[in-house]
Amino acid sequence: MRSALKTATKKVSTAVGDGDVDAATERALEASRAFDKAASKGIVHKRTAARHKSRITKAANTAASSSADA
Repeated sequence: MRSALKTATKKVSTAVGDGDVDAATERALEASRAFDKAASKGIVHKRTAARHKSRITKAANTAASSSADA
């Protein structure tokens, strides 16, 4: 499960790096769901999950806003 979290996070960062806004937002939702599931099962602490979700969402939103400006 932990490796799935790392993979989901990496997919978001890759999509943001490529500038693909649609993929970044889609992957961010998938990663957020994965962190929620992990927190509910006790794999990661709920605050840790919240922190990661926040950072992922922030990255996706930054990519979306930078593409809107361009």
